[in-house]
Amino acid sequence: MANEKITAIDPDNVPEIICDGGFNVQWAGSRATITFTHNRARTKPLLEDGQLEFDAVVRARIATSIDNILALRDLLNRIFPEGQSIEAPTGGTAGGSMH
Repeated sequence: MANEKITAIDPDNVPEIICDGGFNVQWAGSRATITFTHNRARTKPLLEDGQLEFDAVVRARIATSIDNILALRDLLNRIFPEGQSIEAPTGGTAGGSMH
């Protein structure tokens, strides 16, 4: 079963979430958690004073195996090779392996 291809489905129609802020990877044992943020203007200063003050709001956390983190690294290195200009890449996948 280790090399068997598993079909990917999305029965819950998981939404895409905008995360244009900072992110972090935290290691704990054999797992890694990627935390994504998005910079959001604070409501009171914006609406009452017309001032822009931002908070980095956590929008998503992905917990996965270290093997999947390394597969993500390899995928990004393949899609965005160093020294080449960045254009809109085609979709990529690290494969349907079980870890």
